Amino acid sequence: MEVSTWLWVGFGESLCLCHQTVEEKYLIESVILGLSILNIYVIYRVFKCALLEHIQKIFQILIVLILPFLGALIIFLFVRNIEKDNEPPSKGEFGGGPQNSVSSVDASLGAD
Repeated sequence: MEVSTWLWVGFGESLCLCHQTVEEKYLIESVILGLSILNIYVIYRVFKCALLEHIQKIFQILIVLILPFLGALIIFLFVRNIEKDNEPPSKGEFGGGPQNSVSSVDASLGAD
């Protein structure tokens, strides 16, 4: 026997009767919970970003709240990019080799 629930979904004046199984209900609730956590995380990242002005933070948080999931994704990518662009360059990445290596010219001249 399948356990199911009937859910009334309101769209303005009209109502739609939707039949959902328990598994579908839990799936929908899990997706909504996950996307809500994403929104909260993005608002936290915007709030903690030192590179943004106060008014920028306000408008970006409003975008996340007005366009809940799409806005959160767009603002997350934006904040991540500006934080990534303003990171100090790490040592040793340019060139890819070890910093204490002996060049071929030094090796032929006998230098260590």
